[in-house]
Amino acid sequence: MDNIVLTEKGLALRDKLNAGQTTATFTRFCTSSAEYDQSELGALTELKDSKLESAVTNLEIREDHTMVISGAVDNKFLQEGYYITLIGLYAKETDGEEILFAVSKVSSPMYMPEKSGALSGMSIRFSVKIENSDSINVTVDPTTAATLGDLNALRSEVTTPTFEDYESEESPALPALEDAMKQIKSGNTMRVILQNTKAAFKGLLNLVNAKVNQKDYDAAVSKLNGDISTLSGKISSFDGTKSDIVSSGLGKAIGLTSSSTWANIVNVINGIANRGTNQYAGDVGQGTDYIALNKIPVGYYGPANGSWSPEIRTPKSNFGSATSAQVLSGATFTSTAGLKATGTMKNWSKSIQTATTSTADQSKSCYRISNGNIEVVPAIGYWGMWDWNQSCIRVPIQSAVKYAKTTLTTSNNEYTFKNATNNNPEPRYFTSWDLNFSHKILSAKITIGNEVNMMSGDGYCTADGPIALAKTHPSWNTDRYFYFPSRFGGYKATVEIWYI
Repeated sequence: MDNIVLTEKGLALRDKLNAGQTTATFTRFCTSSAEYDQSELGALTELKDSKLESAVTNLEIREDHTMVISGAVDNKFLQEGYYITLIGLYAKETDGEEILFAVSKVSSPMYMPEKSGALSGMSIRFSVKIENSDSINVTVDPTTAATLGDLNALRSEVTTPTFEDYESEESPALPALEDAMKQIKSGNTMRVILQNTKAAFKGLLNLVNAKVNQKDYDAAVSKLNGDISTLSGKISSFDGTKSDIVSSGLGKAIGLTSSSTWANIVNVINGIANRGTNQYAGDVGQGTDYIALNKIPVGYYGPANGSWSPEIRTPKSNFGSATSAQVLSGATFTSTAGLKATGTMKNWSKSIQTATTSTADQSKSCYRISNGNIEVVPAIGYWGMWDWNQSCIRVPIQSAVKYAKTTLTTSNNEYTFKNATNNNPEPRYFTSWDLNFSHKILSAKITIGNEVNMMSGDGYCTADGPIALAKTHPSWNTDRYFYFPSRFGGYKATVEIWYI
């Protein structure tokens, strides 16, 4: 176990044991689900919430005076599951009382389930260093089975044994072959047997390598001489054909001469890049009547079965970026879409189109009234003519007209308006309407009882006579205040206007 803490009584007992003043016996292990801080462990004399106990099943004393004390707990008789958080080791001084000797806090608490069909258990190992090991007694319960830790240790020894394999520089000297063979015998540990087996094999291998068969050696030398003779003949043949390679079209193209050595020839040929069947050019140039693929990489272009291979390619990024929707219908262009692609942009030249308020069809112009403005989105396409009579977008005025209505009281005093026909003064009562918004009045109406007076878009109105507002107020239809003449003063009047 990790983080083993000797209790205060445990420390006192250890000191007496080291001094040879007494003897003691490790008696049992105890598990608990209690929670303690690490600083509290030394002062403990008993474990709270004690659950399962185990007798000491084994004691191993190592060369450095470390004692490995083992035990195990299981759920064979456990009525209720719990988390093991703390493990205590008890000891008893000769002719003394049993004390809590050491405590270990479990770093990752293990859950011990209640008894069921399957047996669950936990092995326990405490390592305690006591210099005077002769003062320690352990009573081992012979009925207790090997712990899980014991089984794991045995499995590790069997499956992955550790032994000297004489492979590193730090390894000891290889023992004599006879000495190694003597250690491979019944009764020795697996580590000893495997170590000496490795030593015996390495000794045999060294012996075989040191005694080469002379007959085989002579046969090997004879074969080597024959191979050398054959190789010399082939070299002579290669030298005789070098001039053919130098004088060939390829040789001339790659700059070979009669003074070129075989090494030169090989280096030059190896330096020719294999461009495969297809290769991209650097960029695109042009002349008066041609398009050129520039910066074609030097190298070898291998043939292929297809009629289009090998071929020189240029990236589509070397061409324009326009799409067919951006080019006029009927016109061709070259871009990443291909060569001589045909545009699809609609040509609205020589078209008169009436706008609608629907946004569902982008092939038609659309309009809306926004903050006193008529906003028009033209149909997608090309409008290549500026002529009211041949190419324009019309907005239906009926849909653009707005309506407003209010109730006002006519004035108690008269205002002098002008006659529409002769400019004579025409005193009239009037209504005053604050139109604090963008507007242009197209027509208006005032109703007082059963009397109705109308006004047209040119400012001509009937109020017991032809009165022209435009002559009295030149910007009457866009002014903030709208004055409408009336024959009656101090009367309730309903005023209606139509405007854009």
